[in-house]
Amino acid sequence: MDLLENIFLSKARAGILKKLFLERDREYYLRELERETGVTYKALHTDIHRMQELDLISMRVDGNRNYFKANTKHPLFEDFHSIANKVYGPIPKLKELFEKQNGIESAFIFGSYAKGETHAGSDLDLFIIGDISVRKLSNLLWEAQKEITYEINDHIYTKKDFKAKRNKDHFLKSLKDTEKIFLKGNEDEFKEILS
Repeated sequence: MDLLENIFLSKARAGILKKLFLERDREYYLRELERETGVTYKALHTDIHRMQELDLISMRVDGNRNYFKANTKHPLFEDFHSIANKVYGPIPKLKELFEKQNGIESAFIFGSYAKGETHAGSDLDLFIIGDISVRKLSNLLWEAQKEITYEINDHIYTKKDFKAKRNKDHFLKSLKDTEKIFLKGNEDEFKEILS
């Protein structure tokens, strides 16, 4: 049983939170939620209607299907979105991935995700410095991408290449002052690599 199942005492509610509150603009019909969460239709139906009564979820009818999505106007939406993101989002998945890998000195998310400005279709900008095989890293990122619901736009540099280009390349210079979410290393270590 995972953290949210323990908190919410229901695999169905945890699955609903994961799917509807992690992807703020995504709509699901019940059979689709059943397939993606592994929770029975009956359990989802019961809990989704409870959450609907609390105005946490809105419903749209299209033909014979009812589509559900998180009510982004609810005062608690951002809190639930934040919880879902901290437990199921890309940060814990990618941190776990990078902690296990030798040869990566610094890895961070930047761009719209780091600024908190994502929307449907946003990608995840990922910057990596290290001496690790690009092929190995690409395979790892491809596997991670299946779980995190974002397309990963990676920028991979060896430490030597990064040091050679850091003062000449406009993109690399711009990273110094951009918002970052570190997955491996930290801001001080990154600044040390920059110097």
